[in-house]
Amino acid sequence: MAEPIDLEALFRPRSVAIVGASPRPSVGRYIFNTLSEFGFAGDVYPVNPRYEVIDETQCFPSLDDLPSPPDVVAFCVSPERTLDGFRQLPGAGARAAVIFGGGYGEAGDWGRAAQAEIIDIAQGSGIALCGPNCMGVISPHARSSTYLQVGSKREALAGNVGLISQSGSICISMLSDVSRFGFSLVASTGNEAVV
Repeated sequence: MAEPIDLEALFRPRSVAIVGASPRPSVGRYIFNTLSEFGFAGDVYPVNPRYEVIDETQCFPSLDDLPSPPDVVAFCVSPERTLDGFRQLPGAGARAAVIFGGGYGEAGDWGRAAQAEIIDIAQGSGIALCGPNCMGVISPHARSSTYLQVGSKREALAGNVGLISQSGSICISMLSDVSRFGFSLVASTGNEAVV
């Protein structure tokens, strides 16, 4: 049986690396913007070898080039590039990760083998993984988000309701109306490969 995994870095990160960050409209751009709009107080490390800077923030060629270990790494790239990046997490000192994309345990031989390798790496290194094939995590009180669709009422999100759902659609529906209550945590778990 695997050792329990600490969820603090996933739910209340002090630093976030975004693999696939970009100045163009993309998942990586959305995560980058959301952290800024939330007023995230920690370090944000865009990772993309194509750029040196994104919005005056230094961009790093790879996870191996980060100045300090990231608490959580958000993977906003293809499954093949995600697997390559995930292999770097133990060496980079990452404590948590979010994989948004599909194409893993729910899809074909390659996907099942890739998810099995990701599970082995995460469990062997104590990495809390949300996903693959998920929407991510929002922690409004920590002003942290590695989530794909926060909604337009970000200032009203914080509250005392925790929402954890395998279904991203349930999370999207619940986040669309924050007039009655807000959230302490929202996590869309997807394939639930590790967490």
